[in-house]
Amino acid sequence: QPGVTAHRHGRMKEYIPPKKTSLLPKKIITVFGPESSGTTFIATTLGVALGIFPEKGRRFRVPSTQGGFKRVVEKQVNKRVTSDSGEWEVQHLSLPWGWHCEDPTPAKVVEALVPDECFRYEDLPDFLPLEAEARRYTLERRKRPRRMHHFVDEHGIDDEIDRPHASRRLNDADSSFNDQERVRLLRLCREEVHISQENEQNNGDIEKGWTCGTSVCGRGQYDGYAIYPKRFSVNITSHIEFYLARGVDVVVLLSTRDRTISHNSKFSSHCKIEEVVKDEDEMALTLMKEALKKYGKGGSKVKDGKPRAIAVSYEAMIGLKQAYLNNLYVNLGINSTYAPKFEDGNEKYISGKTGGESKSTIGSLVTSAVKSFPPKPLSSPLIQTEEK
Repeated sequence: QPGVTAHRHGRMKEYIPPKKTSLLPKKIITVFGPESSGTTFIATTLGVALGIFPEKGRRFRVPSTQGGFKRVVEKQVNKRVTSDSGEWEVQHLSLPWGWHCEDPTPAKVVEALVPDECFRYEDLPDFLPLEAEARRYTLERRKRPRRMHHFVDEHGIDDEIDRPHASRRLNDADSSFNDQERVRLLRLCREEVHISQENEQNNGDIEKGWTCGTSVCGRGQYDGYAIYPKRFSVNITSHIEFYLARGVDVVVLLSTRDRTISHNSKFSSHCKIEEVVKDEDEMALTLMKEALKKYGKGGSKVKDGKPRAIAVSYEAMIGLKQAYLNNLYVNLGINSTYAPKFEDGNEKYISGKTGGESKSTIGSLVTSAVKSFPPKPLSSPLIQTEEK
């Protein structure tokens, strides 16, 4: 039955998502940040805190355009997770997202991250996003030595997605992605999300500001899809405005991490071209600064005193643990005391230093971050003095 776990596979139950009647949730939290800046950890923590992502991960089926299905294991929030009721959605998007870099050209910048049902990659427009990303991963893994296999750690998807159950065919009971359902979802993309080739032809609706979320709107049989480059960053400011125009209560978190450590981690896991690493990180920070200036506390576009861009420090969260996290829950309107396992991912990058120097480095980063994002008073009902 949709919306419940179907059966156990080892220790993890299989999740069957319900049939959607709307593609737009009521509330969205999007976690942005440069690659390797802690976005996965933050997004997964929020998903668990909201009760929309299992703490041990989830297993579900993805219909294949090749006439079968693939089982996907997400150990962490990959790109998004949505509550069955449509109340909440947590999006996770590193800047940039998509394929590993292959040439000296930095990633393109697009307007927004649209609902997955309306999302297609320009290189593989006939494939569902997860299936396209799995194919990308398979090709990239073949090019890299085994020791460079980081996909599970960075994106939360087990490589079981690469082993399709080709012997089993899709039917109405197995999948929500038959032809009739595809047509229905595309209609929702056009009518509810306002993604249509007419936007591109008319340069968008001036009064409503409808756009496709990217510079390329699908045409013909792809009308209703936003067509994305294989590697892209998102303009955070326009992402906020994209969803506000469609009646969604959206807030973005801007994840920051020590720049040297983030740079080294990205170079190791995502991109081996030094020039591209620097350019993409600079672009990510530029987009984050613009969002804070316009939608941060006291920003030029903030209405009713509600900021929609909040800076989050990875080092502060690891240092202050539950106190910092509870404060974040309060700011986001999340009623939870969930505490993940706090492990310092920076330690391996500074292990060559002496113990005293390492503690001093982390301590100074935490102090700096706390000044810019102070915790709320302990009188808040969600603040817990006991740490796990």
